[in-house]
Amino acid sequence: MRKLLGLLLFTLPVWADDTVQIKPVATLPSAKYLSVEAPFRCSMQDFETKAIATSLSIKPNHFKLVATEHNDPLPRYRVNGLSLQKTSADQVVQLLVKEAGIKVYTTEKAYPTLSTQDVYGELDKVLDSLSNAGEFFYRYNKNTQNLTLTKYGYFDIQLPQDSVVMLAVLDAFRGSGIVDITPNWNTSTITVMLTKKQYHQAKFILDTILKEGRLLLMDVHVYAIDAPEKGINWQTVISKMGMGKIYATASGLVGKMVNTGHIKTHESWADRIAQTYPIELLSKGIAVVPNGWKARFDVGRCAVDVKKLNALSLLLTSKIKTARDMETQITLDTSAGEISSFTALGGIDEELVIVGIPATIVGFSRGELLITFKLRLIRLTKEEGENK
Repeated sequence: MRKLLGLLLFTLPVWADDTVQIKPVATLPSAKYLSVEAPFRCSMQDFETKAIATSLSIKPNHFKLVATEHNDPLPRYRVNGLSLQKTSADQVVQLLVKEAGIKVYTTEKAYPTLSTQDVYGELDKVLDSLSNAGEFFYRYNKNTQNLTLTKYGYFDIQLPQDSVVMLAVLDAFRGSGIVDITPNWNTSTITVMLTKKQYHQAKFILDTILKEGRLLLMDVHVYAIDAPEKGINWQTVISKMGMGKIYATASGLVGKMVNTGHIKTHESWADRIAQTYPIELLSKGIAVVPNGWKARFDVGRCAVDVKKLNALSLLLTSKIKTARDMETQITLDTSAGEISSFTALGGIDEELVIVGIPATIVGFSRGELLITFKLRLIRLTKEEGENK
């Protein structure tokens, strides 16, 4: 016992006062890249099980922003001629509901200033209008008659039981700058924290996805080719692939895009190149682009070895007219800026290939990148009986 006590006294730190000081501990590298999303985004299983064109059924409660916090209906009260000049939004609301006996609370200190002139109408309609102008949300508790104003709102979005649709919404939100997102892959639900401006943006994205009803599904592979300094003879590679399979080419600021027909697995570009040059798979994953919208695919998120990639992203847009008439724009973006951009015209079951990009942009001392995209289509269809 005496030896144990001596050990404890030796190992416990001593401070001048009784305050316990805890120093921050750095996250271990093994946990830094932990992601629940990665198995869904970086696995080819969902892509491989999809038909070239797949239809998904949409229920009436899908793609809706539903507030996570309870909000009681406001009492029936009519506003008659409210006029104010350059008054903070929270003070405007306080004056608005004072006669109704409602107390106003705020979760933040500063709110935008508003000016109103002869405002008339039902309280809920007027408050909705003010919340949009003042960029705040509100919650009312009828039991306490308390009205709480907040600059941020939390919402749930129910989606179909399909990981690809989840990825589509996540990519579209992130592409628009909405980043406070928590997906639940078990329930196919996404929880988001939004400002008022982001709320309207998120609603527009969801409405657009539902209205357009088409998603471009892309299987993305990124390779590094250990090529000689003079580069790869791509004309020879294309000849080996078969000239009949090459539909078109397009040049970017750096590199070139090749549009091909269906490529069988055992005849892939990587397999053909491996016959001549050492090639290494850097990253693979699924990108989903809603029709007419932008999405971002972070290559490092699905990297085989994260240490070998820096901040390389693929910015994707699509315009889907028909299954055989699609315009796809792909931009290579890094932390140092945009590298190159390509536009391809094609259809589903085709493959887009980007060549001639220096591998130095992802930290290699030499070589080239090979980036391939296989295209498929998902259609969203409303269940019978749903109001159009």
